[in-house]
Amino acid sequence: MPLGGSGEIGMNLNAYGFGPAEDRQWIIVDIGVTFGREDTTPGVDLILPDPEYLVGEKDNILGIVLTHAHEDHIGALGWLWPKLKAPVYATPFTAALVRDKLKERGLLDKVPLTEIPLKGHLKLGPFEIDFVTLTHSIPEPNGLAIRTPLGLVWHTGDWKIDPDPLIGETTDEAKLRAMADEGVLAMVCDSTNVFVEGEAGSEADVRDKLTGGDRRLQRPRGGDGVRLQRRARADDAGSGARLRAHALPCGPLDASHLRGGAERGHFEGHALHRRGRGSGAPAGE
Repeated sequence: MPLGGSGEIGMNLNAYGFGPAEDRQWIIVDIGVTFGREDTTPGVDLILPDPEYLVGEKDNILGIVLTHAHEDHIGALGWLWPKLKAPVYATPFTAALVRDKLKERGLLDKVPLTEIPLKGHLKLGPFEIDFVTLTHSIPEPNGLAIRTPLGLVWHTGDWKIDPDPLIGETTDEAKLRAMADEGVLAMVCDSTNVFVEGEAGSEADVRDKLTGGDRRLQRPRGGDGVRLQRRARADDAGSGARLRAHALPCGPLDASHLRGGAERGHFEGHALHRRGRGSGAPAGE
């Protein structure tokens, strides 16, 4: 049951129910925001999905399962959790950013938040959930293989097929093929530019373009060069500190994955920064 994010960008919230109407159990997958626009919603900063149907079912909600840490998938948690009061499940990086959001709303000590390891398994009542590694423009994107006695539903979350992600593993193609062999009742797919022909660029392509592919970035002249170098050093120091604050508690994001200042700068721009603004996928995702 989509309560947000279907036919629109952002504000993702899907609910899956199992059982007869009088005794149905639910899980929620993602709970995000979308952002106001001056041309359509002037004066509005954030737009949340409407949870009222689920509020009436809150005693039957087994958990809120998060696929990844973009704002359009986690941004409404701090606002809507007091209405739903269900346990929250996420992989380590997503959980680290969720804790920040809960702290901002004074909920850090109230929300039961459980970390699920990458490629982990979660059982909630009749729902058997496998976390499947995908690639996206943020660490630890997961699809969810949701099994009930009726069969398998494949909820993708945001994704693209990136052969060279900067951090983390490539898409778990073996798992996808195994699900296809098993048989999938339905695929609930979130891919912003799925109707755009062509391939999505790799995150590594962005890094290479910034660090080596554009001579104007490599060889600034005169005073501009001195100023750019100083700014780069300052940005590198700040980015590294902010990154470590979130990455080091997360286990899988070991600092050794970050080989240099350029990658730290890229990570800041394409992961932690998007946490603040919210983001869908780059073209083709």
